[in-house]
Amino acid sequence: MVSGFPNLFPKNALRGDDVRLECFAWGTNDLVYKWSKVGGTLPRNTRVADQGRVLNIPNIQLEDRGTYQCIVTRKQGQSASGQVTVSLAASPYFSNFNTEFTDQFADRDTDVQWKCDASGDPAVEYKWYRNSDVLIAALLNADQAARYAWNAPNNNILTISKVMAADEAMYQCAATNLHGTKYVTGQLKVYGFKPIFTKSPLSDRYAVIGGNATFTCSPEASPSAQITWLKNGVDVNPVENPDARVQRVGGSNLFIKTIEQNDQGKYTCFAKNSFGEARSEAQLTILDRPRFQQLPLDEDIGFNRTQMLRCRGNPGPILDVVYVWKHNTRIINLEGNPELNPPDPNYERGVGTRDGYLIIKNTTFATGGDYSCVFTTPVSELSWPLNVKIYGPPGPPAGIQAILKTGFADRMVITWFKGGENNRPITKYRVEGINNHNPGVWEVLKEAPATSTLSMEVDNLNPWTSYNFRVRAQNEVGWGEPSGVSNQVTTPTRAPDVVPLNVGGGGGKVGTLVIAWNRIPPVKQFGPGISYKVYYRRLGGSETDWEEKIPPKGNINRHVETLGATDNNIYKQFEVKVKAYNDVGDGPESPKETIYSAEGLPNERPQNVRVEQFNMTALRVFWIPVPDTVDTMKGVLAGYRISYWKTTENQNLALRKTYYGQRRSGIITGLRPKTMYYISVQVFNTAGNGDFAEQFPQETLRPSPRNMPEDAKVYAATQTSVKLTWRGVSTTPNEEPLTGYMVRYWKGSETIHKNIIITVGRKTYAEITGLEPGETYNFRVMGYSRGGNGKMSSPMITIYMIKDACEQGYHLRTTDNRVTVRCSSCLHMVSYSLVSLIMMYHILERYL
Repeated sequence: MVSGFPNLFPKNALRGDDVRLECFAWGTNDLVYKWSKVGGTLPRNTRVADQGRVLNIPNIQLEDRGTYQCIVTRKQGQSASGQVTVSLAASPYFSNFNTEFTDQFADRDTDVQWKCDASGDPAVEYKWYRNSDVLIAALLNADQAARYAWNAPNNNILTISKVMAADEAMYQCAATNLHGTKYVTGQLKVYGFKPIFTKSPLSDRYAVIGGNATFTCSPEASPSAQITWLKNGVDVNPVENPDARVQRVGGSNLFIKTIEQNDQGKYTCFAKNSFGEARSEAQLTILDRPRFQQLPLDEDIGFNRTQMLRCRGNPGPILDVVYVWKHNTRIINLEGNPELNPPDPNYERGVGTRDGYLIIKNTTFATGGDYSCVFTTPVSELSWPLNVKIYGPPGPPAGIQAILKTGFADRMVITWFKGGENNRPITKYRVEGINNHNPGVWEVLKEAPATSTLSMEVDNLNPWTSYNFRVRAQNEVGWGEPSGVSNQVTTPTRAPDVVPLNVGGGGGKVGTLVIAWNRIPPVKQFGPGISYKVYYRRLGGSETDWEEKIPPKGNINRHVETLGATDNNIYKQFEVKVKAYNDVGDGPESPKETIYSAEGLPNERPQNVRVEQFNMTALRVFWIPVPDTVDTMKGVLAGYRISYWKTTENQNLALRKTYYGQRRSGIITGLRPKTMYYISVQVFNTAGNGDFAEQFPQETLRPSPRNMPEDAKVYAATQTSVKLTWRGVSTTPNEEPLTGYMVRYWKGSETIHKNIIITVGRKTYAEITGLEPGETYNFRVMGYSRGGNGKMSSPMITIYMIKDACEQGYHLRTTDNRVTVRCSSCLHMVSYSLVSLIMMYHILERYL
């Protein structure tokens, strides 16, 4: 440890300073510093710093004084220590709990006292001041000297006896030592006035014979007033005796118990002090005792219902009444504060003609019990009890146990304890089960009338199945909630007793017999190791011809038996059957079914294949179909496949279009214009494809017209027909020659898919009839050739067939958005916007 350490900073610390203790030592390796307080514990707010070398004590207090020790330890275990003593002084200070020196408000001729309690080191001395002047006995006048006193020897308590108005002042206590002075201050205010009832006059009271009444008399007065009680001007003379009928309570109040009729009258509270006197009067009126007019009755209420409990009292013509309802002695909160104390949602107070009633909403079993209607007036409180029973479905049974019945593999005995009847007798029980093969699904296993024996035997359970059970009870209301889940019990194993379903088969590779069936579901396997045995024979064979095959073990659903690819085995009829077995034994055989063995590849191919051009991207293929016979197909014809590829490509890159069923033609699409293709056809069945027919080369047509008709115009010929004209198109040598034109038109309220198409040959006009007046129509024109349809004219022409128009109608020039309206005696040019307004007018006229 280095000399001079541990050390204290600052040296002469005062209470409230931040003190730092430092420890310093020489040594090799890592040094560990540890601080402690001799004979005590470190202050709570201490903090270590500089790897533990420095101990900081912020805001040090007198109780933190003492000797602190620093121990320095090296990892090998060697250590050194040192101590430093912390001595504190303190300027005067008042405890946070010094609440005795406060402002004082006193009645005249009473005593007041101030206590000044300060701490410090060294000890403090006290001085007193009055309105900033030193207050000592030597400077007091004779009256003050007789009433002012200090305790000896501390001089820290000032007592003033029989205070008067002249004593009102600001009083201070000064606590001083060599480190400073601290002050506390209090104001003395002396009151003196005659009694007044302005804030608390007497109030009229109502009472009933045998009841109680209290008059509260609390006038303001300084000094306190003497109280006298009068009735109709005569002194009542109440006494402070709890057994007396007329009592003085609380020093000034009048209490009358066991009210009699002659207690009615005018009561006066007379108050008097040295400054004067005052009185306040009130009337005591004796009333008839309130009574119940409609008594609440016991109720039997169904679960989840709404029910009204009736209660009404007769308070008389004067008194206010309050109804309070209690449930199991607890007051029901019917109003409350929506935020702080919301009302009970299960109840509602009756209003209007139902004032006093209690409405129970959505009854539950918890809302049953003992209720009371409390009928309260200012003079009495009456209460009437009733009982509410809530009936509903039974509660869940408890303690469910399942036991396997001795000597049986498929029977269990289920026992339970009775649940709550919920105020209706239980009539029936139901046992439900769930098993490991069908988790999540509860099944009803058995129902039986309720008896005193709380058990039920459940049979027809599946072997090798783990079961859990639950129980429900029923009464006249319905089925209750289920019980908890029972223990799990597993039934013993057994051989299967069901046959595989949907036995069949067929198809497969050439020379095989495919036998298929539905797997046995887990719940019907009855034991581990579920597997199958299959049997087959040729149709018409004897019982000795059955062949038994045992496929690999497992819950499989097909077996493939190799017969050999000979004509005698291709597409021949066989009888088959299947049975399941497990590790316990075999199950029953399925009924026999007839199936076919696998087909062979077709041994014929389509003949006389020829191909015709359809359009620039499609070809139509024709052929002589293959007879659908067993000899030619080695089975049943499934369809045809058309293969096609460019003559510049290898046949391995051929695309294929498949048609199912017997047919003699097909169309292949998606081809490139003016391109040479090879086309071939083959027939197929389930065994595969037959041989290709002879290849047929064919070239697709050149493209359709690339240009569209232009300058299309529409003229209204009549109210139901129009004339359409356009400028024709010309084709190039790379396109198919123009065949003609077609016009497509459709109603504006429909899509283009409902268009009507008319062809006009190579003419550049068309007359379209049969149009409906008042309808809007769209028109487009296109050229077409053997290569297909060309582009449609653009933009689309739209016209509205006016019901009452000029004889010659109108046509629309779409190129410059202008309309020429032609009449027999006029030619007018109007803007497109004006005609649009006319058309809109007619549309609105039609629908409005």
